[in-house]
Amino acid sequence: MCLIAVANRCIPGIRTLIAANRDEFFARPTAAAHLWPQGLVGGQDLQALGAWMLLRPGGGFAALTNIRKPKYMQPHAGPSRGELVVQGALAASASDFASGISRQAYSGFNLLVEDGEALWVVGSDTAPQAIAPGVHGLSNAVLDSPWPKSLALCEAVQTHGLDPDALFSALENPARYSDDVLPNTGVPLALERGLSAAFVALDGYGTRASTVAWIRDDGHWGFIERRHGDGETRLGLAMR
Repeated sequence: MCLIAVANRCIPGIRTLIAANRDEFFARPTAAAHLWPQGLVGGQDLQALGAWMLLRPGGGFAALTNIRKPKYMQPHAGPSRGELVVQGALAASASDFASGISRQAYSGFNLLVEDGEALWVVGSDTAPQAIAPGVHGLSNAVLDSPWPKSLALCEAVQTHGLDPDALFSALENPARYSDDVLPNTGVPLALERGLSAAFVALDGYGTRASTVAWIRDDGHWGFIERRHGDGETRLGLAMR
């Protein structure tokens, strides 16, 4: 994923609410959201066989973004970051899993992992830490970096709660931001502008899928994935 907003234990009746976009090269093969043999729910990267976001019904979830910094843009021979999502979604303890990752073995990443009891974040530039209740944003920098599209998506979650239509509208917003509020991540300004939108549409690269997922206090859950140009998948118990 390249844009995530997560409401952590701050919406009455809902333990976790996630709104997220996956940005990726259009040519990279991908499977739509489905039930995995391990009991997980989400899509799959068919090139490295990992994932970008997975829900564990009755448990928690894991989701990952990369980091947009020059030092992380070089070819990397280590393991795929996507395997962290699979392992994290299956982990019995988010804190133990996050603390046990060899962070420098992977190319630049941020990982959210939740075990049903607590939500943690860990990454190449972030030591493992528990996340306080509230709405938090994550894009291609550390958690809660004030990137305009992250702030806008968090505001949508705070305003609308579990309203998939409103959240998808925010996720699919193609508006780009003015130069004076853009982050400086080391890429050319024209590319920074293109990547500033929640919904990225560039030549050969962009937002491949948008997801709204949730876990209620009673364990009921929902997972809606919109694959842009390739349909929608709805999975879950008590979808609303």
